[in-house]
Amino acid sequence: KARESGGIAFYAHGGYAKEIYADVAQGRIDGVELLQFGVYRGIGLDDWYNMLNAGFRVPANGASDYPACRKLGDCKTYVYDKEKPDAAGWLRGMAEGRSFLTSGPLLLLEVDGVRPGGRIDRKANEAVRVKAKIRVRSEVAPVTNVRLIANGRVLHEMTLPRQAGRGCWIESEHEIELEESAWIAARAFSLSPTGAPDAESHTNPVYLYLNGKAPFDVASTDALAAAIDRQIDVHQKRDFAER
Repeated sequence: KARESGGIAFYAHGGYAKEIYADVAQGRIDGVELLQFGVYRGIGLDDWYNMLNAGFRVPANGASDYPACRKLGDCKTYVYDKEKPDAAGWLRGMAEGRSFLTSGPLLLLEVDGVRPGGRIDRKANEAVRVKAKIRVRSEVAPVTNVRLIANGRVLHEMTLPRQAGRGCWIESEHEIELEESAWIAARAFSLSPTGAPDAESHTNPVYLYLNGKAPFDVASTDALAAAIDRQIDVHQKRDFAER
């Protein structure tokens, strides 16, 4: 109904790792609130990566929930827009994945000059090379780990001492070789001295399509099918009038 009215439809709280799997497969939603209270909710990073690996574009965002017991703005979504920003444009940009989600750190990614949400098309019968540029700045909590990720795999990781990861720009550039279609993203984070999540930020992907093909991984697709089967099993055991 939201879409029929010209709106967009997002799952809250990581979709609680329930019907979101089927709705993604059927193309019924525009994305998922993944970062909340400083942690990844519901489907978590693993199943978000599985969705992306199965060829679905599922933009993630960060938000703070509604009740008064929450801290307003504890997680945010920053959307890139060349035009003067307004609410409608921001929502469109969020649904297109032109964004990063964060509990504090700014995290900027470009792949061959293309920002998150964008697509790179290449025709090739062999591996292709692209250049990824990452920029991070965190003012409140230090960043200790900066990762470049493709198809769920960490291609490069920069580790920093806590005293070096706060209050300054952290930059890295990497030329990477890819033999298949891929989604490429960046993550910056740290843990507190107690081991709890501290700084956290993740970009939405830049998509690289080789010969017009979306990223695809059999194991990730099998994992999504198994998650749907588990939900079907739950509902088949329920008895209610609207079934």
